[in-house]
Parts: sequence; structure tokens; C-alpha cells
Amino acid sequence: MEEGVNTEPTEPAHTNQQLPPIVIPTDVPNRRPGDIVAITPANEKDWKLIKERPRTQWGYTYLAPLTTKQDADALIIDEATTWDRTTKQWATSAKVVDLNAKIAKMDDGQYEIRYYQCSGTWQWRRTLKAISIIKGVPHMFQD
Repeated sequence: MEEGVNTEPTEPAHTNQQLPPIVIPTDVPNRRPGDIVAITPANEKDWKLIKERPRTQWGYTYLAPLTTKQDADALIIDEATTWDRTTKQWATSAKVVDLNAKIAKMDDGQYEIRYYQCSGTWQWRRTLKAISIIKGVPHMFQD
């Protein structure tokens, strides 16, 4: 974590232990619908190494929505993980990413929500949030 960042976890955002959605950044240079928002182990940024881990430790969604959910309010982590199933265009309705369904299936640990840009390979561009899963309960760190 960066110096000066509060690393005290907050209480779960809702009584049903869900976290608020993550706003999709619009200020990333050269954004593409094939870029992704991913939840990954906090100690690893290299996408090739992340994908070698068990699926209980990572997940992602393209910024292009599924063809069956192109008008949805949110992109869901682990739903749009095949480019062929997406619209291949920007999500016009979705402005946030919901990660709660994925978090419910994940191992305890320290994670980061990250923006990866696709330019031949996925390259880390920005960390959006840090979270911990402790005894199955997610906690989001304050900015």
C-alpha cells in the first residue's frame, strides 16, 4: 500500500456482507472495450502469473458487456470472461463493476481491484481499491 493510505479495514459495507460497486475509470489513456477490471492477489500484478493461480484467487470482466446484458447497470466480475460473448463495444449503461458474486467464492486473503489494459497482453494500469477477505467476510480499505 502507498504511504499515507489508511490500511484499517472498514466494516462490511452492507449487513449482508457485500461491498459497494467499483466505479469504472474513464480517465485511462487509450481505453478499449477489451480492457478489464480484475480482482487479483495484492502481491502480484503480472497477469500471466495471476492466471496460474486457482480461480478462487482472481476474476475479471471485460469493459464490453455480455451480449445478453448490454443494458445492465453494472458489469459483473467473472460473467464476461470470454471476449466472444461480449458486445465488443463500450458498456453504455454500466458505470460500475460489481464484485460481490465473485468475492463470495474467493479464498481469504489480501486483494486489489485493478484496471488492466489490453495491448497485445494485459498490462496493469491502475489499482482501484484494496480489500481483505477475512473468514469469508470482505472488508474494503478506505481511500
